Amino acid sequence: MTWKLINWMTETKDAEVPMSPILAATRAGVATWTANNLVHFWCQRLLGYQPSAARKSVLSRFMAQNGDPATQVIADTDTWAASDLKKHYNHQRLRSMVSLILMSPEFLSR
Repeated sequence: MTWKLINWMTETKDAEVPMSPILAATRAGVATWTANNLVHFWCQRLLGYQPSAARKSVLSRFMAQNGDPATQVIADTDTWAASDLKKHYNHQRLRSMVSLILMSPEFLSR
């Protein structure tokens, strides 16, 4: 699978119904949207286990965008906030993080 295909799968909708309901699953499965909680949830859901601490750290730092991955709560919004990357297009960043997991060696070796 290529990056373009993975991104297409996470972004595509059919009559406003997402092909991959990432937001709905996240809203149902993660009570507090910290970067660490989101990474833990999606790794468990897609891989069936938690990958190495190094892999999770990269994903958490991507989601946190200069915030604290353990404590910074990520808002359930998708707005532009160029002056504060922690608040910038959160839904798109979440879908991209899921794409990163789908392109990881751990997922591709399943």
